[in-house]
Amino acid sequence: MGVKKTSDFLEHSTWVLALALVALTLVSNFAIDRSDIETQSNIIEQVEDSAEDFVPTESPEVTE
Repeated sequence: MGVKKTSDFLEHSTWVLALALVALTLVSNFAIDRSDIETQSNIIEQVEDSAEDFVPTESPEVTE
């Protein structure tokens, strides 16, 4: 009888935790503020533009 109750408890708690994870994932999609996406894309463009300044023009000499 104890083993049956334990397996039922584990199965039930697994389903509850899985459903809670799905529910929290869906709720977080609506709760996250996405109004600053344009600001993030501007930052990415600035980083990409500044990265072009640091591209080496010559390959370094290898000394052994």
